[in-house]
Amino acid sequence: MVDEQAPAPGPGGSGPDEPPTPDLAGSGDAAHSPDGADVLGGGSPDDAGPDDPDDGSDDAAEPESGRPAMTQVTLRRAPRYRAFVLTGVVVGVVIATVLVVVLPVAGGASPRTVFLYLALPLALVGALAGAGAAILAERRR
Repeated sequence: MVDEQAPAPGPGGSGPDEPPTPDLAGSGDAAHSPDGADVLGGGSPDDAGPDDPDDGSDDAAEPESGRPAMTQVTLRRAPRYRAFVLTGVVVGVVIATVLVVVLPVAGGASPRTVFLYLALPLALVGALAGAGAAILAERRR
């Protein structure tokens, strides 16, 4: 008689047909260097200072169940100020263009000169209005 043995369960799986569960603790090669130092934290275990003793025990690393500890984080969503300011500048330039096209140019000034005299202050006002809108959007969150 041939004695067949069942294959050993995979890492995290309870049987041979179940897929292994992903390792969420970050204990793979991506988080640690070959010498055991934490790559993301920088330095090696020998670099620990007096305020950060490294005795090899991580208090919050993993609970006894073998699952990684969950950490609650707060995501701060802030508006992109550059986008708000540039949108204000574009709106100011568009308003200047519309004014130059719609209104007649008085005197001996060229339309290009009138456009520049209108576009610069209106772009500045638009940039300030965009920055103010970004500040208001951030405060409301």
